[in-house]
Amino acid sequence: MEKQVGKVIATLESPNTEEFAFVVTGMVKKGQYVFLEHQNKGYIALVTEIFNSNKYFERPETVMDYEKFGDIVESFPVEDWDYTVAHAKLLGMIEGERLTRVELPPKPGAVVRIAENEMLQKFLGFDPEGIEIGYIPNHNLTVRLNVSRLFQKHLAILAMSGSGKSYLASVLIEELLNRKPEQGRVCTIILDVHGEYTSLKSAFPKQVEIVDVESSRLALRNINASHFSEWYDGITGPQMRELSMALEHLKKERKEKGISFGLKKLEEYFGKIDLKSDVFDFNFTDYYSKEMGENLKKVFVSFQNLASPESSAHWKIFSNSIEQDLSLRKDKPSRTINIDPGYVELSKVVLLTTKNYSHRIYLGKGIYAEVTLIWRNKGFEHLSWTYPDYRTDLACEFFTSVRSKIRIA
Repeated sequence: MEKQVGKVIATLESPNTEEFAFVVTGMVKKGQYVFLEHQNKGYIALVTEIFNSNKYFERPETVMDYEKFGDIVESFPVEDWDYTVAHAKLLGMIEGERLTRVELPPKPGAVVRIAENEMLQKFLGFDPEGIEIGYIPNHNLTVRLNVSRLFQKHLAILAMSGSGKSYLASVLIEELLNRKPEQGRVCTIILDVHGEYTSLKSAFPKQVEIVDVESSRLALRNINASHFSEWYDGITGPQMRELSMALEHLKKERKEKGISFGLKKLEEYFGKIDLKSDVFDFNFTDYYSKEMGENLKKVFVSFQNLASPESSAHWKIFSNSIEQDLSLRKDKPSRTINIDPGYVELSKVVLLTTKNYSHRIYLGKGIYAEVTLIWRNKGFEHLSWTYPDYRTDLACEFFTSVRSKIRIA
């Protein structure tokens, strides 16, 4: 049992069920936990303040009068009347193995002792196998919190700026990363707006992965207003209606203006668009569905500037970079667009691809060329390997229009 540090005293307002005062007879510090017993019940309290006092100095007018005739300290045994009083806030009661609220105040004269670490650990709910986040000053007690109780629901770290919220979060994450498999590990996702946690990568290179926000995107076609209500439960009905209208407007704009096909980036490279087909449903195959989703659309475009086929391999490399830039993820296939560059001559339409087949010619840099349509009998005709979307009347009419432009040029 810890040694005695004081006894409860009676004041005009205490002891009550929330706080008490005690005269200090041993070493105690502000912020320490203390324990006292009353009627077979134990009390746990936190020392909130400590005051020094002396009977000789309680009345200012008396001190002033004595000081007129000499030093009061030299005239009276004032040191014999020094005493210290501590105030403590009651936190709870211990009845056997149960922890309860304080329903009865402690008794004046009750002995106050420093709370033992074993008692504190039980009272504060520490787990010897839990994650360590620090220690309790003046008690030499490590704070270990049970992982399940800490993270099974909601957790908020609230404090003023500069008080260590981010540091505590880092400590929690590091402790989770240090856990052994048999202790149970937790997957952690951090939305690091200010880059405060990137140093975890150097400390745990095999366990931490940093995903740049530029490598992830949300496909507009897959988002509706109800998704926002799942992410933010405070959204109102009128806000939902406005959001739905805004999303529909954006989807319509992307469809009509071709924004979703990366046309602006293509214009930056190839020049101004010359001809553009109607946007049509791409329902010829489900090859792209797993990666890009359902209800895909397609459009054909040509550019005003004429270009030499000698540099055509670079066109495909550039279009691949656009596909990558507009992907939802950089670390796995998740394209939002597919671009098939190529060129039109008077005699044929040639597509560029990265896939090698018997009918394709290697150009270099991993790029192959395929003759997709040939000009015969005053029109473009498809071949046995021509993709279905290039066999359509819409495709043949579009490339015939492009060919007419070439003849005029």
